[in-house]
Amino acid sequence: MQIVFNGQSLTVSGPCSISELLSVHELLKNTALDQVVMAVNQNFVHKHAYPDYQLKEGDNIEMLGAVVGG
Repeated sequence: MQIVFNGQSLTVSGPCSISELLSVHELLKNTALDQVVMAVNQNFVHKHAYPDYQLKEGDNIEMLGAVVGG
């Protein structure tokens, strides 16, 4: 299944949840889950829904993190 993650094409094996995607593909890269938000096809998904939210072919997923500083 092909999806787009942060602008990059990504192949995943079959249907998966957001939690599975983040875990299997190690997409957090030393970032805590509570420091990011996820949007699928420009709709934000609540963190509690990550384990149940099933991704589909062609979904566009954006992971956004807060930037702190002055």
